[in-house]
Amino acid sequence: MYLVKALFRMSGVRYALLQSVFFIVVLILASWFLQQQITSQTRQDIDEELEFYAQDLKESFTLSNGMPNWYAQDEQIPIENRFDAFRSYQSKVYGTVKSAVFNQTGFFTMNDEALFDARYLRWLKSGTEQGLNSMLVLQHEATKEDYQHLNRWRVYVTDVVGGKIAVYMPIDEAEDVLDLIPVIVWPIGVLLILVSIIGGCLFGAFQQRRLTKISQGLSKIAQGNLAIRLAPEKCQDDLDDLMASIDSTTEKLDQSIQHIKHHAQHFAHELRTPLTHLKNELEMLSPTLDLDRVSKKVDDIIEIFNVIQRISRLTNRQIAPADEFIALNNVIESVADLYQETLEEEGKLLHVQLFSHVTIRADRQMLIQAVSNLLENANRYAGDEAEIWLTAEDNEIRVEDNGSGIPLDLLDKVQLPLFRRSHNSQGQGLGLALVKAITEFHRADLILQESQYGGLCVRILFKEGVNKSSEHQS
Repeated sequence: MYLVKALFRMSGVRYALLQSVFFIVVLILASWFLQQQITSQTRQDIDEELEFYAQDLKESFTLSNGMPNWYAQDEQIPIENRFDAFRSYQSKVYGTVKSAVFNQTGFFTMNDEALFDARYLRWLKSGTEQGLNSMLVLQHEATKEDYQHLNRWRVYVTDVVGGKIAVYMPIDEAEDVLDLIPVIVWPIGVLLILVSIIGGCLFGAFQQRRLTKISQGLSKIAQGNLAIRLAPEKCQDDLDDLMASIDSTTEKLDQSIQHIKHHAQHFAHELRTPLTHLKNELEMLSPTLDLDRVSKKVDDIIEIFNVIQRISRLTNRQIAPADEFIALNNVIESVADLYQETLEEEGKLLHVQLFSHVTIRADRQMLIQAVSNLLENANRYAGDEAEIWLTAEDNEIRVEDNGSGIPLDLLDKVQLPLFRRSHNSQGQGLGLALVKAITEFHRADLILQESQYGGLCVRILFKEGVNKSSEHQS
């Protein structure tokens, strides 16, 4: 009993056994239906033969306006060997059957004692042998011993001119064949059932191994082993796809945890410096205390918290989705108006290129914030007398410069919150992280690559909410 319970706790084995049971039920029903169909068809064929034979006799009686003269005088087939009988309206029976047989019409099955009269039954039991011409098999001769074993008969009684006729034939052989069907089918069925159960257990055990692998893998993942991988090299079915999905989820979870650890370290480092400065300033309270400097340090700390909180809200989609269409050209123009004069004063040249004719379902202020951050980064890192290109083309925005660019191995890292290329780098390492959060909020792609002008090219590629008409430009 414990083994049975243990097996049924294994879903792979359980469902394989249930499928086997279902197949067994279908097999039993199919066998029963097949037996019924064969039985029905065999008996229908017998009835059709009897009806055809009776129809020939009926035509003869109709043409003779009663019993034909040859019927009682046919010497070729002795009356004892005939498979038909006639009872006139005067209740006289010509043949070997009992008169009571004619009291009903249609098809029915009888044994020999109910069908034949006493004289014919005595003749059957006598020791005389003679040839018997069977109506069923016209060219087959059966001995009297064979005939004595025919105990079941199919009878058809119908009205004819002058009375009723009864035609009949032995059905022992047909019934014996029908009786053999269960003897043949059921052993084969039992063998198939055993094979189904054994095969179901084997296939179930195979599937159970895979499910057990998934269960053990998830248990290790829950214990913190995020390096575990479950999927085979080549996925062949949905269970392999499930394991591949678990692997993908685990990998992303591992990356998220690594990012959290990385962010926590940088966050602690970034906060430690302004907090240390603030502590030193407060410890040196004096009439010459620079309150503006202390206030600036506090503002820096608050700004770090605000940006991180904003990134978190964008990442978790805690901000209502945008419901207005914004023309990309207008976004570029707005940012250019804000920074054109400042960049020129610093000796930098800003090129504005408006090639877009689409509108985007987006939050205007968010897009301006993202493009402004990119422009500030280009201004900060491109170098003196740099050139910056601000472009809107089709469904993307590009910010490029001709500065020194970013090493390829840092292109992914610079998008992480609080990451800075060096301790001497300006800023707090949150600009690109905020741009990435805004980009993902709009279900767009943020792509960093080498610029055609030699520096860095940052692309925001919009994939959803794009309207190529200019009807909704704002």
